Amino acid sequence: MSEYSVIICKMKADQLLETILPEVLIDNFDIDRFEKSDARFDIWLDEKKEQLREDKYNNNIISYRFGDYRTIQDYPIRGRATYLHVRKRKWLDKATGEIFSYEWDVSEFDGTRLNAEFVVFLKKEIESTPVSISTLAAHNGLNGQTLRKQYKEIISDMYWIRLEM
Repeated sequence: MSEYSVIICKMKADQLLETILPEVLIDNFDIDRFEKSDARFDIWLDEKKEQLREDKYNNNIISYRFGDYRTIQDYPIRGRATYLHVRKRKWLDKATGEIFSYEWDVSEFDGTRLNAEFVVFLKKEIESTPVSISTLAAHNGLNGQTLRKQYKEIISDMYWIRLEM
């Protein structure tokens, strides 16, 4: 048995998730829960109750409540779509009555866009696998029509010409 096999076997579920989730989420969010179904993984994350350095010693800044969950589609895991449900904390400045949230850049993981690493992976798969884009999309937990459109308009290096009949 290799050294890696032993380490993985001793990992707790949270530790395993921390190895596959984006670093910005692990640094700033706690894993609240995890659900697995036949078609997908869902991971709920809540922003940690930690103030930024400029607010840490201001006794007027207190944790107020959470905002709504924002769902982000991440890389598929073992053929299942993976959804991250991220909830940011709201803070209250008792002195001014202002309610605010800290800004974490999770736009790279936004479900409406594919991040650069995943695009390279999909492009390689589409161009080297003898299956349809719809089949590849289903295997990776993506919408086939959306992937086909994004491949044609964005991912592919090819110049597409629409033939009029």
